[in-house]
Amino acid sequence: NKRIYVQAQNDYTADVSEKTEGEIVNITVIIIEKPINQFPYGFKFNVDDGGGKIKIFVNTQTGIDINVFSFGQKVSITGLSSQFNNEYEVMPRSPDDVQKLTQPCMD
Repeated sequence: NKRIYVQAQNDYTADVSEKTEGEIVNITVIIIEKPINQFPYGFKFNVDDGGGKIKIFVNTQTGIDINVFSFGQKVSITGLSSQFNNEYEVMPRSPDDVQKLTQPCMD
């Protein structure tokens, strides 16, 4: 099998919408909510870059360790822009799609 790599476009949370649905996006954000377990499907949490919050959904099949996400932490997330229950979200595809940029706040 041959892999095809798609370059993610850099976006802001406010850009994740109908116009980006189905595209690979990259957002640099602050985690504003602890991950919530959506067993057996995965985890969800909200992030914001100052332009409005957006949901991140991490499917259990991605192999992403949910423990890398902490409240107040700045992260870069690449993933599929999609919509679920009338909410736009970004779904990272693998551990390579998540980069920690700062340590979490100690609140």
